[in-house]
Amino acid sequence: MIHELDAVGADLYGLDARQLRIVFETFHEGWNYEDQLRDTLKYFTAWAGHSSG
Repeated sequence: MIHELDAVGADLYGLDARQLRIVFETFHEGWNYEDQLRDTLKYFTAWAGHSSG
C-alpha cells in the first residue's frame, strides 16, 4: 500500500514520472530503490490524471 500512497502523493503534487524517478534516485544515497520505484510507477501510471478533475 505504501507504493500506491507514494504514487498518489506524487500525482497530487503534480510530478511526472521523470520527476518521481529523480525523487527516488536522490532520496537516500546508496539506497536500493529500483524495486520500490518500479512498484510505485505502476500505481503512478494508473493514478496519473485522476487528481486533475
